[in-house]
Amino acid sequence: MTSTHDDRLDSWKEIATFLNRGVRTVQRWEATEGLPVRRHQHRKLGSVFALKLEVAAWWKSRSADLAPTQADSALTEPGTDRKLRLLVLPFENLSADPSQEYLADGFTEELITQLARLSRSGWR
Repeated sequence: MTSTHDDRLDSWKEIATFLNRGVRTVQRWEATEGLPVRRHQHRKLGSVFALKLEVAAWWKSRSADLAPTQADSALTEPGTDRKLRLLVLPFENLSADPSQEYLADGFTEELITQLARLSRSGWR
């Protein structure tokens, strides 16, 4: 089978990006889950690569093992952009004092602010 550069993922980072996961996760999947990664030895150093079709087929076989509702919510097709979305429900003032309402509102606003900062810093 002949492969072109467009068919290959030439590093752990490219493989991780294709699967929308972290490098450590895909390295663990290669070791424990059979993620199809190939190694090429260059003198004392080595490199890794994977074929997109093989990785996509491996991913599809993993999602087939999950229940349909889990597969739909937990996994996306490789190569697609994936964003984490959170819903922040407001904190409730459980005290009998209505003047303390500002405290519950403040906690809610601070949580939203901190989560937004995580998103802007590259965490997805």
